[in-house]
Amino acid sequence: MAITNTPVSFQNFPARYDWSVDRYDFLRQEEIGQFDWNCVGHTAPLAVNGVDGGSITLGSGSANAQDYVQMQKSSFTLQPNRAGKLYEFIWDGIGLSDKANTSALLGVCVPQTNLMGANLVNGVGFYCNQNGGPGTGNWYAFVANNASAQFSGYSQQLLLPTDANTHTMSIRWQTDQNLIGGGTLTWFIDGVDVYQLSSSGAAIFPVANVMSLSAAMGNLTGAAQTLIMDEISSLGQR
Repeated sequence: MAITNTPVSFQNFPARYDWSVDRYDFLRQEEIGQFDWNCVGHTAPLAVNGVDGGSITLGSGSANAQDYVQMQKSSFTLQPNRAGKLYEFIWDGIGLSDKANTSALLGVCVPQTNLMGANLVNGVGFYCNQNGGPGTGNWYAFVANNASAQFSGYSQQLLLPTDANTHTMSIRWQTDQNLIGGGTLTWFIDGVDVYQLSSSGAAIFPVANVMSLSAAMGNLTGAAQTLIMDEISSLGQR
């Protein structure tokens, strides 16, 4: 069922003084260096793009299948083992170079060197065109809660088809007042809630001590792919 409240991030970000804000709009080159990068085939961006008031391009022209570039903000971490807290995350201006062959992951995940090629164990987010994943040509919502196997150990939900347009992907995470690991996760695409998952008296969401704002791009096939992103941000209630 759709929720009626518009996420704070679509109103007047940041909203109030009692939110902890981590925002990168890629207007300055030094923002790139504040992320931890892991790459195979591709390289980390060296400069911001002078497009749309600032952006970065993930993908350096590598044409090997399953090569990737990923970014995580491990120095600014979420600890979702909190009761009655609200978190919101945005990946804005997301554009895939190929709707069927550009692999992408946008999420809040435990730090690791290959977000798309290994079991996440704990994480929530969006992904598309994953090698060995649920299917190509569509965005999926995922939740990995102490997962023991990649994909088969996740909760996954088909969202919308991928396309050549740019989109804003965002997540609202409201933790339960009384049950650690409970609460409600809502996934948004372009400000419209496309999926909601709530606990029913059970701990179904990860409560890892360290989870990081993350993004990754890869080649599903032996063709060079890129992902453009205008902004990545986190908004958490103190």
